[in-house]
Amino acid sequence: RYKRAVGGRFWERLPFKEDHTIVSARFLPDGRAEFRAGPDGKWRVTMEADGRYERTEDRSPVGRPPAPEGLLSAELPGRSGRRFLAKPTAWGRLADGRWFVGTADSTFALWNPKDGSVYSLGAVGAEGTVAAIGVSGDGKVAYAVCGDAEDLGHVVRYSPDRGLEDLGRVQFRNRGEVVFCNHVLTAIAVNGDGTKIAVGTGGRLACGIVYEFER
Repeated sequence: RYKRAVGGRFWERLPFKEDHTIVSARFLPDGRAEFRAGPDGKWRVTMEADGRYERTEDRSPVGRPPAPEGLLSAELPGRSGRRFLAKPTAWGRLADGRWFVGTADSTFALWNPKDGSVYSLGAVGAEGTVAAIGVSGDGKVAYAVCGDAEDLGHVVRYSPDRGLEDLGRVQFRNRGEVVFCNHVLTAIAVNGDGTKIAVGTGGRLACGIVYEFER
């Protein structure tokens, strides 16, 4: 379980008629969480530890790291009757050199670029895509978000010690007030030691949430 969660309803301070989907997240060196939201990520939203946030317009491009060589042709695990969805949609490099990979059908695997081997970790949820993966600075723990608009979004954690864990859906209380649970999860980042994650949601009612875990 997490020990603390804070979040912000970014849609309250973004242009109402726009799509507010959060397209990326990261932790800044000072520990604050930074999200890019809206069309082409044009809004930069920086959130403090207490949930307060500021937004500024930023037209710089939001890049996504390319897939490592060989991953797109790897034979990844798929569900019966839906093998055509066994394509990588998110990935992150672990400390041992292997890659934690998620697919378009919310299945997960470890892929070794040295010999091309694939180790299946299983599936989470009924359906949906793995939207994003984040890895701690030391490469010892990885988190992912998956699901689609017709299904509950899930936060997933992987570590060599505990394997694949479904942490459940996103919901939290902030300043004594219930902030709604958005099912569409679109972005995730992990801080250096793996004790905090920043999760972004989609749609016109997008929110950013930071969870803190025990070491």
